[in-house]
Amino acid sequence: MSLFGSNVLPPAAGPFSFPPSTTSAFGSSVPRPANSLFGSNVPLPTTSPFASSVLPPTTKVEIDPNGDLTLVIGRKPAQESVLAPGSTIREFLVDSRAVSRGSPVLKRMLNGPFMESKPSDNTEWRVSLPDDIPEAAKVLFDIAHSRFEAVDSLTPSVAYLHAILVFSEKYDMTALLRPWAKSWLPLQRINTWTGFTEFAQLVGITWELGAKDSLDLLVKRMLVECGTGTDDGKLIAHGTHISIDVAETMPLVPPGLFASIAEERNRIIDKMLKEIKQHFQRLHQLAGSISTEPKTYGLFDGSTLTVPKPIPYCTSYEVKTCHTLMLGSLMASFQVAELQCILAQPGDPLTRHPFSIKELEKQIKCIPSTVVGYHSHCKTPGPQIQQSYQETLNAMKSLLTEEHQKYLANQHLKLGGIRTMQGK
Repeated sequence: MSLFGSNVLPPAAGPFSFPPSTTSAFGSSVPRPANSLFGSNVPLPTTSPFASSVLPPTTKVEIDPNGDLTLVIGRKPAQESVLAPGSTIREFLVDSRAVSRGSPVLKRMLNGPFMESKPSDNTEWRVSLPDDIPEAAKVLFDIAHSRFEAVDSLTPSVAYLHAILVFSEKYDMTALLRPWAKSWLPLQRINTWTGFTEFAQLVGITWELGAKDSLDLLVKRMLVECGTGTDDGKLIAHGTHISIDVAETMPLVPPGLFASIAEERNRIIDKMLKEIKQHFQRLHQLAGSISTEPKTYGLFDGSTLTVPKPIPYCTSYEVKTCHTLMLGSLMASFQVAELQCILAQPGDPLTRHPFSIKELEKQIKCIPSTVVGYHSHCKTPGPQIQQSYQETLNAMKSLLTEEHQKYLANQHLKLGGIRTMQGK
């Protein structure tokens, strides 16, 4: 996997294949070639979540008063497709050699056959980067120029840190953040995030910082707390409907992660609903007769279940009455717990549980554990279902693929050991 992200071409894609002085390496102000250094479909930030005090009010910021290059970052406030309302363009006076040392990407751009290279007629050297956020760029420019005092005082919010890392990943500058990465990792938000936006930002932060254990915790929480839309093309998290396809294109999102979350969530939900349905069919058979003949039932997802000899829940002489009471209690609990989909037959429109795994846990607890009266000692389905649910959760494995692991390991080494939830 390229360090430039899944949607960005690596250096080997031929960044020097463009005609000299006629083509920009990137930027929306000029036509972008199909095989541009950054590709044609790189997702851009949509908000600028920073206070105005992050940057001085002046338009031009002198990172190096003796600099030879002016980098123009951002867009005008009217252009709200990339920056939030109120954001402004900032001009950074920098030393081209310093930013080239800090960023292999900028080095290729500034010293290659691109429009951004140094003018041969000795006019002012200006390069426009309209798709980037000035507040994030300043942090990396400060570090590249050894202005560490400007960075040491920062305590970036989740949104700010995410923006910094989007910029650093795009320009291959993340290694410069090594002295601050450990202290900036927002451990307190890993288990307390609210809303999909913050979740996606934390995923990007832990991904780019190589914090595998923290990323695992984030993914598992989303897995148990998200629901799905009726077409399986969306996740529902904290009341927000998210298109999986759109989520996969967000900055710093591990490739295929959201699709894997939706797939694993559906697998666990389906497994539990099938098990509950099996208990329902078993009681239905036992309440009707004690026949040892196998029976085949249709399941809610269109598959079938063959029940051989039913094993009684009750062994008393009033076994049929006990099983009938159990069946009635189980069906009543379906109504209370909104698990009517258990009763759906193949072909019915409601064949997918729309809620989250966490919500299913509450619904499972509505299934009765005992039978009222002198059959209270009988083994009802409730405890078995709850035990199976816990075993299923305990058996959940990481959704991070081998390619994910390789990228995280590389980032882990690059940043000097950001890995665990405790930051050890």
